[in-house]
Amino acid sequence: MKRISIGLLAGILSLFFHSDLNAQFEAASNDHDDLPYYFGLTFGYNNSFLHTVRNANFYNDGNVFRHVEPKGSGGIELGLMGTLKLADHWELRTVPKLIIGGSKSLTYYYKDGMAPLGTNQGNTLDNSAGYSESMKLPQTLISVPLHVKFSSDRINNVRAYIFAGPKYDFNLSANGEEYTKERELGGNPAPQFRKSSFGIEGGIGVHIYLPFATISPEIRMGTSLQNDYIRDMGNPYSAAFNSMKQRMLSFSINIEQ
Repeated sequence: MKRISIGLLAGILSLFFHSDLNAQFEAASNDHDDLPYYFGLTFGYNNSFLHTVRNANFYNDGNVFRHVEPKGSGGIELGLMGTLKLADHWELRTVPKLIIGGSKSLTYYYKDGMAPLGTNQGNTLDNSAGYSESMKLPQTLISVPLHVKFSSDRINNVRAYIFAGPKYDFNLSANGEEYTKERELGGNPAPQFRKSSFGIEGGIGVHIYLPFATISPEIRMGTSLQNDYIRDMGNPYSAAFNSMKQRMLSFSINIEQ
């Protein structure tokens, strides 16, 4: 009997607190939905990589490379957010952010029996079959997107949304001294990237309404629309490509007003 009483009391208290919490959430979400504009912060992690197109001459017999493999890595995102309400379910937002990390690398694989083109970090390279050389390309970006966002009807204290729009990226490390220093293969400088890039991105997310703020986890995919690569025909490591475009998959947590 005592166990039944304790269980019943616990159930009543649970219902009481659940109802009270729901009331708080409901009030918070109503205030949020009525705001003409609001601000927030965003924190995220991304994985970026290169989409490359090789030059047609890459497959000629005179080319010493058998294969070139681009690789990406992860980085973190820190930014601000501003959202303007356009109409029911429709909003316009911008999320300027700093993206730290996300360096790229290029690995050049030589054809069997082909001699490497020079030296790497002062060491003489062996003329051996299947030899490869790698170069790491650091990257720090400032990204400024402009999204059109469509939100669903709210179900209790959850609301899903989708978004898409253009973005402008500025590469702080592109072609700088810290980028090119000690990044040479065979006496040739590192492949060069443009300082700015125009692209698009889109994704999905969920608003979770809390009494003190709105938490919004989201997934985003972006790609550059232009060739981000500056080709140098006199550099065999650069001439191997016709174009490079940067692509990025991100997961972020937004904390909104």
